[in-house]
Amino acid sequence: MDLTDIDRAFTGPHRVKWPRPGHRETWHPGTAFNAAMSKADSTTQPLLDEENATFIQAFVSINVASRGAGNTLSIARAYGSRVSADRREVTVFLSVPASTALLNDLRQQRVIAVVFSAPASHKTIQLKATDARIEPLQDGDLDLIASYKKTLASAVRSIGYNNPFVDALARSALPDYLAVTFTPGAAFVQTPGPKAGQKLDRSGK
Repeated sequence: MDLTDIDRAFTGPHRVKWPRPGHRETWHPGTAFNAAMSKADSTTQPLLDEENATFIQAFVSINVASRGAGNTLSIARAYGSRVSADRREVTVFLSVPASTALLNDLRQQRVIAVVFSAPASHKTIQLKATDARIEPLQDGDLDLIASYKKTLASAVRSIGYNNPFVDALARSALPDYLAVTFTPGAAFVQTPGPKAGQKLDRSGK
């Protein structure tokens, strides 16, 4: 996997296989990412409409990525999410032991890209931001995490994956979590197909 492949995975319609959680590759953020983020303005409407906000809090697989000072890629699985009432902020939950490199990069760089993908339909939304902050869990977050793991396991079983795979997915989340909150500054459709890589509109498409 080279610089071009990773740049396309984050900014274009081409999709590449994600590295395993905790693995580090080289990532150049790309001109599309920089241009989109430079246009982010807190006075504009939130990028997520109600439909998309509901989708990313549903039974979706969530992968979170950032980069180090040398443009090294870090990535880990998240275990649920919540969206603020005004839909301007998104929070994802990371297992600390499984996300050491990613959490270090988020502390230092604050750059984040998150992919939300429905296992059954492959509908996928990607959010990016430059203001990620790490926070302790709030009241109720552990309940959200437990519910997420249970419903994601059901969704994965429904498309034919067997119990050993599902059990391994659940075990990968060790019982020590932190929340990462960010303000989406760019949003993209990444569902496989002709629209992959296009900016997300507010009609849920």
